[in-house]
Amino acid sequence: MRLAESDVVQIVEAVWSSTLDMQFERTTLTVPSAEPTMTSIVQMTGLWQGAVTLRCLPELAGRIAAAMFGTAPSEASPDEVRDALGEVVNMIAGNLKIHLPAGCQLSLPAVVEGREYRVGVPGTSVLIQLSLATDGHPFMVGVLERNAH
Repeated sequence: MRLAESDVVQIVEAVWSSTLDMQFERTTLTVPSAEPTMTSIVQMTGLWQGAVTLRCLPELAGRIAAAMFGTAPSEASPDEVRDALGEVVNMIAGNLKIHLPAGCQLSLPAVVEGREYRVGVPGTSVLIQLSLATDGHPFMVGVLERNAH
């Protein structure tokens, strides 16, 4: 099963516009690992196995939470920020399921925070990696695919 990059872009665009009322653009910017960052991840199991990740700086995560909860970015609590980031990656992964074999299941989202860390799912490789930006705030969406044994 080959997932097209254009499918992932369309799904992220739908989530960004309908849920967050935000726009994004493709960019060459990346999320710097030396700064505090946040990564949310949802794993997928079934006939297709892999994961979907969303990585951004805390400032954008706060804007995402504010859009979801109808508050100002400075008013979003740390739990709301983590919840929103997990929910957005969950929505992206859920919408990807229509492009995958029937019966794929999603894990609960997890959120990692810190500096200079690496999130990996053993036995997978990067299938798609998008570098995007919302109002100059970079974020990255990745799709990992389980390697054939």
